[in-house]
Amino acid sequence: ELNSKIGSLLPNIDSDPPRLDTKLTNHTPRNEFEVLESIIFANSDQSTASIKRLVDELSYEKKAKLLEDSLSQVTGLQNVTYSFDISCEFRQLFDLLNDVGGNVSMQDLTPRNGYDIPEKIETAGLADIYQQSFDLSLELYSLLQAAGFNSQAQYAVLLGHRVRCKLLLRYDQIKKLRASK
Repeated sequence: ELNSKIGSLLPNIDSDPPRLDTKLTNHTPRNEFEVLESIIFANSDQSTASIKRLVDELSYEKKAKLLEDSLSQVTGLQNVTYSFDISCEFRQLFDLLNDVGGNVSMQDLTPRNGYDIPEKIETAGLADIYQQSFDLSLELYSLLQAAGFNSQAQYAVLLGHRVRCKLLLRYDQIKKLRASK
């Protein structure tokens, strides 16, 4: 009976949106109107200095309109990047990297970052069993660490555990991410 309960839940577990904690930590360029300089440079024969003077002389409204009209282009936007601190489930990170790519810098995997129990698991009365698997993971992780196998201990981390990483995305990757929603 337990197996049939679990089997009936598995296709629906992913419908619970896991918690995704993100914080934008940096972006380049700092002023979005500097993007205009890159766009114009990639599509003209003018020097960077003359393009900068041209953009500086434009009104705010003209800059905003030009930027809005130009964002459909990728040429000139390759230098636009966003850096995020992220805490999410390990599998969410895999999904994100599969969908849009990006340059990721991860901290070592550890079960000590915690996990969330999907609502469907709680509703089915399986929270205790679910927690036991994460407790066993932590126990194995700790045993491996105590034995000096710090790198190998990461193999005890489950896909439902939370990971911490920094993710660097270019404008075209952000655009792709927005399109996939």
